[in-house]
Amino acid sequence: MLPLPGTSSLRSALELRGGPPLLAGGTHVLRVVGCLQSSPHMCGSAEVSVTLRDSPLVARLAGGSRAVGVDDGLQLDASASEDPDEPAAALNYTWSCAPADTDALCPPLPNASAVSSLTLPPGALPPGTFELGVSVSKADGEVATASVTITVLAGSAPAVSVQAPKAAKQNANEALRLMGSAVREHNANPNPNPTSTLTRTLTPNPNPNPISDPGPNPNPAQVLEDNGTASVLALNWSCAPDIGPLSSPLVTRTGQEQPNLVVLPGVLPSGCAGGACSYTFTLTATHHAAAGPRAAFAQQTILMNMPPRGGAFEVVPSTGYELNGTFALRASYWTDDADDLPLSYAFGFSRAGDAPSLEPEPCLEPQP
Repeated sequence: MLPLPGTSSLRSALELRGGPPLLAGGTHVLRVVGCLQSSPHMCGSAEVSVTLRDSPLVARLAGGSRAVGVDDGLQLDASASEDPDEPAAALNYTWSCAPADTDALCPPLPNASAVSSLTLPPGALPPGTFELGVSVSKADGEVATASVTITVLAGSAPAVSVQAPKAAKQNANEALRLMGSAVREHNANPNPNPTSTLTRTLTPNPNPNPISDPGPNPNPAQVLEDNGTASVLALNWSCAPDIGPLSSPLVTRTGQEQPNLVVLPGVLPSGCAGGACSYTFTLTATHHAAAGPRAAFAQQTILMNMPPRGGAFEVVPSTGYELNGTFALRASYWTDDADDLPLSYAFGFSRAGDAPSLEPEPCLEPQP
């Protein structure tokens, strides 16, 4: 048994964080030895076995499912993929494409490589709907996958994206923050020189911090067309299933016409309450050009976190005497999804008719 570095003979508590000497996926036996200071040879010991789970490899594709124009091309970015236990681990990326339309064809894709992005030139994907995915792998054989649905429209369309939240599941008592963007890129220069292009980028919200304080945006973003007329890029958020009007200050902090969306705490029900376990938020950008409107969208599906379940709470005895009575509070058999463990417990009490006060107390282990 190896001694742990940095431990003190005068401390009765030990805190270990991830990393050496602890190894993910292994079982470790921790032993503590306590000796009397007056008699150093009189000692006692105790042991406990601790198994550390290996955090799974996570594959991520930026931007969400979205619509693009056939004349605009497509770029997919999987650089946010990672192994939480080994941030510096080398990753390989294998791309895949499957048409959702029976008459559509996927282009050839590159073989597995260390390149975390995929770029398809204009015209590589014909109009239709495609499922594009990435398989992220490590040298030890661990694999994770992610995919997005890409709808290819004829002609050119605004480039819209919605950034996925870092958390895999959303807690009902926390605000949901989605960061979206819409860009209008257009090659309007007929000069065959590929370096001579006109790029039109729209920033619909000029506020420097739209997530925390979006502020009003009375003037829609405008872009100058080739004929000198102004066109507008209009933004609109929607949610399925419906959670109420996104323009209401009781539902969102940002309204539904800003590039970013903040849904207030408590609006999305916990877990699968109301019959919905997930919610799909869609940002639609419409380019109101002189030749007619062109719209594209991007979306992210938010999975709601379920609270701990299946347990019971009891107080033994249920009646007693103050000052000289001892009461045991037990929270037994509570469980949750594996990635939400371990659970923590807070106990509190109140007089009948008063609101309970949940002040953190030393946790009691669930009874088997």
